[in-house]
Amino acid sequence: MGRFLAIANQSEGMPEPECSSARADSWCRPESATLAVSLLNEKGVRLMLMPEGLTIGIWSDLDCASIRAALQILGKRDMPVRYLDGSGIPTRFKVRQVSGKPVSLEVLREMERDYRTGWALRDEESR
Repeated sequence: MGRFLAIANQSEGMPEPECSSARADSWCRPESATLAVSLLNEKGVRLMLMPEGLTIGIWSDLDCASIRAALQILGKRDMPVRYLDGSGIPTRFKVRQVSGKPVSLEVLREMERDYRTGWALRDEESR
């Protein structure tokens, strides 16, 4: 599974996502499942079958409130998330076809611990 597919289009009745990150894209509230899937594909988000089950794969430098909002719209907010540039991700998922620059290992570890504080550290490092 390379691209994020709309296999579980569950946008009906979902509450509007909260977007509070300073790094959030200006378009952080996709209004439909189609837009949410489009955003996830654009950002290189993967739906991965891992030994522990279905897992969302996100590039650490591209993780933002709009991705999290899109996952919520699709009913995937509670699925486990792993960073594609982190350890333990099979090579077949590490093919990168999106722009951006991977973060340092220190920032990646913080993002794995708590993505919200990791975003702030990542944004500070990129200045």
